Amino acid sequence: MWLNQLAADPRRRGECLARHLRDEGFAWASREGATSIGLDTAQLAGHLVRLYSAWGFEQRDVIRWPGKTHRSVIMTRPL
Repeated sequence: MWLNQLAADPRRRGECLARHLRDEGFAWASREGATSIGLDTAQLAGHLVRLYSAWGFEQRDVIRWPGKTHRSVIMTRPL
């Protein structure tokens, strides 16, 4: 499976909304038969790379998507 977007309203920080969305998404992907999850985030978004690393994702590659001016980090984690 691929995680395309994960966002929570910044005004609701501290309510663990991102963690809840993550857990629900992982559970759904697992029920659907996925064995791993992939995502990409901007290389310069160090806070997101650190967050996803803490969630068990590992960096696999750095790429520049066509039409984009920034590099993205590709990350995966097993379910």
